Amino acid sequence: MTTNDTFIMDKVSKGLWSNTELICINKVRQYMQVTTLSDICTYRGDKILKHTISGTKHPSCSSSKYNWPRVPKPPQSYIKIWCQAIRKAFTSTRSKVKDQFTLQRWTSSSRRMHKWWYNEDDNRLYRKNTDDKWDIWTIAILQGQRTRGRRRYKHNGSTIDNLPDNTIPAETNQTNDMCVLHSWSNIEPIIQSSECDPYEWSQYGWVIDQVQLTDDSANDYCDQIRQSEGKIVCDGSLKNGISTSALRTIGKCPITAQNVVPGQKRDQSSYRAELGGMYMSILLTNAICRKNKISKGKVTLGCDCKGAIQAVQGGRIISSRWNSYDLLYHIQKAIRDSPIEWEFRWVRGHQDRKKQKKKLGIWALTNIEADKDAKRHWNHINRYQILNKELCTVESVY
Repeated sequence: MTTNDTFIMDKVSKGLWSNTELICINKVRQYMQVTTLSDICTYRGDKILKHTISGTKHPSCSSSKYNWPRVPKPPQSYIKIWCQAIRKAFTSTRSKVKDQFTLQRWTSSSRRMHKWWYNEDDNRLYRKNTDDKWDIWTIAILQGQRTRGRRRYKHNGSTIDNLPDNTIPAETNQTNDMCVLHSWSNIEPIIQSSECDPYEWSQYGWVIDQVQLTDDSANDYCDQIRQSEGKIVCDGSLKNGISTSALRTIGKCPITAQNVVPGQKRDQSSYRAELGGMYMSILLTNAICRKNKISKGKVTLGCDCKGAIQAVQGGRIISSRWNSYDLLYHIQKAIRDSPIEWEFRWVRGHQDRKKQKKKLGIWALTNIEADKDAKRHWNHINRYQILNKELCTVESVY
């Protein structure tokens, strides 16, 4: 949750580790419930935590963000390999982080995930509780002392609904009812969502790469959504370890968009390409709804992959063991955040191979065009060797 952050396994996997060793490393990572470098660093971002080196589980942004599998504590041999991998990938000395990986400011979105915050003005700690409220911790007076203990805090029994704006992330160590403050870090200023235009596509990163949208096409789609008749189709294309996807709305003036799905070559599949198209369809539709102040409606999303539909519909509880868990997590979140209802429809793919186009319905025809769009985008990416810099930045738990 900091700028200049990076995924642990993306960097570790580039080292000279066997598949067996990578499994050991990932098993320890899953046990510790960490995903990015910021999860295993001090809050100043320049040193690896002692807990990380010893393989000891500790709270992090990722531990509260994802639904983790139950992993027993790995044997010491696994932890030893984990320690070696972390040091080789990220450190220049025993625990000092390499200059190119040194973390910078914490992002404003970390307020949703991080548990402990510090206010320098009133010298108070704020701890997020299970009700998503904030417990106030103030300087504690230790028994037998006339003065207050330095950086030792105790819950004063008060709770507030919202975290004050001038608080910053804090590194703490809580023992029973006492908490010790170790360090704190800077944070980006909070950007109110109202200040950001929903049609500023760059804010969505890789998910919405290219968009072809006009006022007429947006108005047509909005009218359909308000009448609970919105229709959109997505499809994916996979070749040579690169996945692309495309979407098309069904209407007089179709909206089209394309993207490149992130992940290493060995992680790519037709299934992942389809999920990339579904995520783009939902995120783009949500942006259109916000832009046009739509708070009620319905969209049916057509896809030719039954497995992808089964994985995302009905609010299923997904597991980090599932293939492409990272995309499934964000798709479900986008559906929960959507102001409208979503329905999914399976569309048989490549129906033009067996029937004439004039005999096909609108869903099948739109699927064919979306498939062509995805392939054209793949050819464009491959021809000009355009690889998005953010291809490996989707928040994931491999």
